[in-house]
Amino acid sequence: MIKLFDYSQILNKDETLPVARKQAAHYVDGKPVYAPNLEFFIITNVQPVSGRDLLLVPEHDRFTEQYWLYFKNDQWFVNQGLEYHGPSYLMINDIITRKDQANPNTVANYQVQTIENWGSYCRARMMRVDVGPQKTP
Repeated sequence: MIKLFDYSQILNKDETLPVARKQAAHYVDGKPVYAPNLEFFIITNVQPVSGRDLLLVPEHDRFTEQYWLYFKNDQWFVNQGLEYHGPSYLMINDIITRKDQANPNTVANYQVQTIENWGSYCRARMMRVDVGPQKTP
């Protein structure tokens, strides 16, 4: 039996993760005015990215911690024949905060890199980023 070196990051249950989305700036008298970040929660299942999938990402990102998110695709609305998504739908460049499984006292920030719509559910890939006060040592 081979012993694992660290805690397993695979979860067999859904997690509720906080998401922060930076709002676009609008300009008043030629100066940018930034709106506060839009913050919401997403219920998702987190799985590690396989080695085969890592070959598809850019070479400089292959050694960065990455996960797949699987979540229900129920945020799409149809109004007068036009399809649009609500504000709590996950988008590229959203920042997700998740507790570090190896060290529960710290949290890690992840950026959404890709999103795939698979009908009744979606799959998104998030990559760890070192930003703000939660920066990894």
